[in-house]
Amino acid sequence: MNDTLYVSPLAEITTLGDDKIAMSVVGRRFTVEDKVGMLKTILDQAGQGVRLAALTESMADSFPPEAVEAAVTALVNTRVLVRNDARAGGDATHQHLQHRRELDALIPRDQLAAYDRANWLLVLAGEGACADALAEALAQMNVPLQRIGRDGELPDTGDKRALLLVCSDFEDFATFRAMNAKAVERGLASLYLGIDWSTVQCGPMVMPKATACYECYFHRVRSTRKFVAEFDVRSKPENILYHALPSRLAIQFGVAEASRLVLQYLSGTLDNLQHSVFSEIDSLTGETHRSRVLRLPRCACCGNASTARPVGTVFQQSLLRRRA
Repeated sequence: MNDTLYVSPLAEITTLGDDKIAMSVVGRRFTVEDKVGMLKTILDQAGQGVRLAALTESMADSFPPEAVEAAVTALVNTRVLVRNDARAGGDATHQHLQHRRELDALIPRDQLAAYDRANWLLVLAGEGACADALAEALAQMNVPLQRIGRDGELPDTGDKRALLLVCSDFEDFATFRAMNAKAVERGLASLYLGIDWSTVQCGPMVMPKATACYECYFHRVRSTRKFVAEFDVRSKPENILYHALPSRLAIQFGVAEASRLVLQYLSGTLDNLQHSVFSEIDSLTGETHRSRVLRLPRCACCGNASTARPVGTVFQQSLLRRRA
């Protein structure tokens, strides 16, 4: 193992117990504190890249070489340590997601080729600082990217595993709703990202006809407003009361959250993807609030809404269904 090792950017490192890291050395039994200290030292040194020989040499006063090698091998097998640096093309990110996908057995082996990076396509709709930062970050991770305008037409995605990412420097309800309608009609999965000063609003992740769409979210937000007419007026881009000046910190939070969801979806790692979930992140405190968006059966975009019948109260709707 002569390659330089790095910590995977997607590695979820909490507690690595005996079930994850097995280290047995003849003539000596390590305590839990010894193991935790060893792992922390390895991960700290691997943050900027490290070779096994350098690790064993630096830790020789505390641990024998065979113990360090056993720990490194276990970390490599669980993809906590990877041989590629994510800052050099995003290979570590892709490698980690591919491992998670196969480990969780979420996709049959005969379908794995359909989720290779060569088959990805991300359509980025939006303009402004947030869209530019996202495009730069995803390009560094070698994600095939095609940019369109705020109200542009969706490209032909063919047989590729495609995702539409709509972003704005403010919560642009009009653009999000218009692009959502196009994506649902096309059967294209989509994700929405807006920034309100220092607050990041990400979601929902929409899988047409299977999850709640953005129109479902907008309808529920609108129904909670006391002054609906004023909300409708201020929801239009030309009536925004302030200039779109998102903070740089908020942009970084938005790039991180959206990139995570984009990579998980495109790679086929659907575990904890949080579809039909709206996330709100306060970039000043780091607090994240997630709320589930329920699908509206009579949504005008993804439901079975019809103008043939008037929409009244729940009781009136049940009577209409009974008479039908």
